[in-house]
Amino acid sequence: MDALLGSAHMQASASLVGSNQWQVACPGAPADVCASTCAFCSGDSAFHFCGQTASATQLIREVTPAPDIVLMDDGLVWRRGLAELAHLHRALPSARTLLIADSVQPSTMFAALRLGTWGMHAAHAG
Repeated sequence: MDALLGSAHMQASASLVGSNQWQVACPGAPADVCASTCAFCSGDSAFHFCGQTASATQLIREVTPAPDIVLMDDGLVWRRGLAELAHLHRALPSARTLLIADSVQPSTMFAALRLGTWGMHAAHAG
């Protein structure tokens, strides 16, 4: 997770959009992903962990400020379908959504990218 959020690209993008701090949220992500994301954000002033919710719909309704980065677990996509992802992108069009995936079929991956997912990250990269 550190490599994902702490990349030079993310740091450069933050300065490009004029943001002092990236707001990061995790809808549907497992506790270990949220814990490591929160720990990373606590140690880097460029990021602030703004919330963990059970769904993207709950994230849209309850998390303020609105996140700039959404780390969405592929399990949420499997449980709720791509409609949840589409709803997130309509409600938060400027958010950069990253799908944290254990295994994703190419058809699902391409559909998620067409819906506006910014990228994918292997949950168990090793």
